[in-house]
Amino acid sequence: MTLGAVGLSVLALLVEFGGWVFALVVGLADAVFLAAVFAQTPARAQRLSKRAMLAALVAFALGGTL
Repeated sequence: MTLGAVGLSVLALLVEFGGWVFALVVGLADAVFLAAVFAQTPARAQRLSKRAMLAALVAFALGGTL
């Protein structure tokens, strides 16, 4: 499911939504989500997922204001 969400985030870039700041923050969130998928321990995966969700929330807020 996480890999699908990361794949779908590219759609926002294809329709030129949010500008380069939005793209940068979404890219950061995607990278951290992918790191969480391949984390060695569940605790690390959970910590990385929470950080990625925070970055995605920031991207969501930026997308609404840009």
